[in-house]
Amino acid sequence: MGYSIIYYDSEAAVDKSTMVKFGIDTSKVNYQPVNTVQEFRQSVTTITRRMQEAKRDGADIPKVMIILDSAGNLATQKEIDDAVSGNEKADMTRSKILKSIFRIIMTPMADLKIPFIFTNHTYQTQDFISRQVAGGGTGPEYAASIVLFLNKAQLKDSSGDKAGIIVTAKPNKNRFAKPQNIKFHLHYTEGMNRFVGLENYIDWENIGITKGVIEKGEKIPKKTARGWICKHLDETVPNSEFFSEKVFTKEVLQKIDEKIYDLFNYSTNTEIDVDELIEAEDEN
Repeated sequence: MGYSIIYYDSEAAVDKSTMVKFGIDTSKVNYQPVNTVQEFRQSVTTITRRMQEAKRDGADIPKVMIILDSAGNLATQKEIDDAVSGNEKADMTRSKILKSIFRIIMTPMADLKIPFIFTNHTYQTQDFISRQVAGGGTGPEYAASIVLFLNKAQLKDSSGDKAGIIVTAKPNKNRFAKPQNIKFHLHYTEGMNRFVGLENYIDWENIGITKGVIEKGEKIPKKTARGWICKHLDETVPNSEFFSEKVFTKEVLQKIDEKIYDLFNYSTNTEIDVDELIEAEDEN
């Protein structure tokens, strides 16, 4: 999409060779190792301030995306100083500083149209009913437009061996779409297939894809069939070839997009009867 990436890494999780392996154009990535929340805050505020100054002067602003991996692994300067001095007191400043970072950077980023993607650590609370929450206090959660909690399960191949993971992305917060859970596969050797998951939104009537057989040239939907039939193909497609561009053509993807629009879209064309709402409120 033409973005230049500033990648802040607090976990030493990637390097240039890793990016090359995943097909990333490293000439578009500015890799920045970062250790503390103070270092990250100073770097980002400096970048956004200079960009805003250039924008006010009428200069063209480059398309920039900022990635932080991860907010949860950023230390504080106090934490480091305490480690050096042998001070065992708990650091109570981290959540406040992290919350301050988001207050400072979110408005400039919005002004400059800079997407900010960050990962964070989660933990289980010790409440009576335990729940999964993100670390670092409430600052990141309040500031973010989308918060996805990720869980994983094993992905196995036809022989039953572990071949990767199945990721469930649960929207804990979403300002742009209805919070529907999504699953996708990460294969150890084949990577991520972008068509996996779309089988949940297909049908024969609207999309023209379903399980079935072809008998005497006629396509017959059949739930117990081992293969798939497609209105745009004159053959039965086995499972091994199903998640491919041959099945999910641009036309098919467009039909699926139209079908699931209401499933994810917040907007509605339903007319609201204001009088009924007022009467119902009066009754309550």
